[in-house]
Amino acid sequence: MAASKKKTIAFMLPSLVAGGAERVFVTLLKEFDRSRFFLHMIVIDPSGPFLSIVPEDIAFHGLGYKKVSRAIPKMVNTIRKINPDIIISTLDHLNLALLLVKPFLPNNTLLFLRECNLTSSNLENGFKNVAFRMLKKRLLKFADRIICPANAIKNDLQINFGISPDKMITIYNPVQVEEIRSHMPPHHPGKPSSVYNIVAAGTLEYRKGFDLLIDVMSIIVEENHKVHLTLLGDGPEKENLRKQIHSLNLSYHVRLAGYQINPFTYFSKADLFVLSSRYEGLPNAMLESLACGTPVVAFNCPGGIDEIIVDELQGALVPENDVHALSKAIEKQMRSHRHAKGSLLPDKFDAKAVVPAYEKLALSE
Repeated sequence: MAASKKKTIAFMLPSLVAGGAERVFVTLLKEFDRSRFFLHMIVIDPSGPFLSIVPEDIAFHGLGYKKVSRAIPKMVNTIRKINPDIIISTLDHLNLALLLVKPFLPNNTLLFLRECNLTSSNLENGFKNVAFRMLKKRLLKFADRIICPANAIKNDLQINFGISPDKMITIYNPVQVEEIRSHMPPHHPGKPSSVYNIVAAGTLEYRKGFDLLIDVMSIIVEENHKVHLTLLGDGPEKENLRKQIHSLNLSYHVRLAGYQINPFTYFSKADLFVLSSRYEGLPNAMLESLACGTPVVAFNCPGGIDEIIVDELQGALVPENDVHALSKAIEKQMRSHRHAKGSLLPDKFDAKAVVPAYEKLALSE
């Protein structure tokens, strides 16, 4: 495509903290075809561990504000200066801000919003969330397109927010399977370890249900002392989880390992990945674990979980918030003897399939 025909796309994020939405956008920026697109990234707070992995050949705009609300004038000016054909934005507060200022953006700029969480669950409780949900319900229809990482999110927006299916498109999160597997240590089948290693990962927050997983560990340890959980991530619930681990005498069996820039070593060495979330969008850590060849046991919570696990070789789903069902499913996996470490991730989540879907969408408008 000739340079004059290239489209300009501005990807927008609140920050570059270690989260799923941030990883998705960094992956898209790495993989988008430079011969067809001019790529920009606008970040409200240009900080966080993912800053170091943003591609160097894109135009990066760090606005230097901690809060989206304070950055609005500079955000509008930056967008008007870039004059992009398309803005692709994600995360609730930024999406809402862009909807509010849309009349002040260039007339030719299309606004594509990626809704990464199950909105009805994410904004269910608390006055602030209820008010935010009402405002979002009024404004979301003014987006030009809405990108949903799972059909569950698309259905939620249609049923609970009245968004037309014609405005929405499901495009799964991109996983760089080949790159992930290149970061895995060599797999040498041999004598299995005497300790069964479980891994979980995500922001240490209520939504992720790690308190439920620690309760599950207390049940499992009663019958089998040779089991260990490594929990990757950081967040507001860290101290509460630490106290829970101590109160249940699980210090020998559960480790809070903090945020890891390369979690793939942990995923690939584990015997099992567990997802204990109360609700989800489309969990990247779960996708990445499957790419590493590690099976998953998960709550079938609201979100796109059952769009990922489609084969018993990938693991198992249990009813949401059912601690005893989760412990039984983990114990069943512990009795199995799996040694193969080929990818268990369905091809529809591979970046090789996902990025062309984003590019097709951008070129079709």
